[in-house]
Amino acid sequence: MVDSKCLPAENSGKTVQKRRRGENDETGESGSSSQGAERDALNAVAEGFRCSITGALLLDPVSAADGQIYERNAIERWLSRHATSPNTGAKLESLTVVPLPAVRSAVQAIVDSGCLPKEDLREWLVRKGVALAERDTKSDRAVARACLERGLQLGEAVAGYHLGKMLIADAAAANVPEAIAETKREATHKDRFSGVRTIASAADVSAGDKVVLIPISQARHVFEDCPDINWSEHFVDWVDTVLTVREVDAEDQSILVFNSEEVSAEAEPSEVDEEDGLTFLWAPWVACMVLENS
Repeated sequence: MVDSKCLPAENSGKTVQKRRRGENDETGESGSSSQGAERDALNAVAEGFRCSITGALLLDPVSAADGQIYERNAIERWLSRHATSPNTGAKLESLTVVPLPAVRSAVQAIVDSGCLPKEDLREWLVRKGVALAERDTKSDRAVARACLERGLQLGEAVAGYHLGKMLIADAAAANVPEAIAETKREATHKDRFSGVRTIASAADVSAGDKVVLIPISQARHVFEDCPDINWSEHFVDWVDTVLTVREVDAEDQSILVFNSEEVSAEAEPSEVDEEDGLTFLWAPWVACMVLENS
């Protein structure tokens, strides 16, 4: 496996570098050797419950007019830009999607079995936690917190960020001054841009999307929790800048971004001249928010 990803010119003086995480085939729950066959069977079933757009285990499965099953966020984003099947390219007779509660229950049963590989389990837990955290009901938020706590225990650093946001919101509701100040700062940041949403999975972002950074104080903490991705002081200059996504790395949960006002959308990262202040940078996708109308 490649140990690093370096994208700018060799003599630029700086590198856009992101170390690759090591492969991990551990399971989320321990199991005896006698459970091996059952685990293999369940994993085989789980492979059939992956979104063909994102490759991730389904969380909110729906069917489209092409008869295929997709993650709702992913196919709705696709259909907002295309009238064709993402699998075949054929024109769709309808752009309506149909929820599949039976498939959702089947996926939940596989998750609860403890037989999923750790990488899949913790990624799914974070997506579910983020989705439920946005709801107002006490029961949903309790489940969201449990999912994020478990994801964090399994080594998903991004879960800690989202869990922290929940805790800050709860503290603000309890009139803790520091938490109230933090929520106001975040609200002010979001108000600068109309219609932004967080990125919890590869289904939430794609090449060509416009993104903005979260408040810089929060962004620094995110990078500290993601040692595979280097912090760059360019991000300080880009706090209020609309950036463009060039590439999405689902494995490392990161995106390659650039300032489209300074860099042509057709430019290759290796062609960028660092002396002119032009650069492509990798960022954890949780450190960015997508502009809804991008």
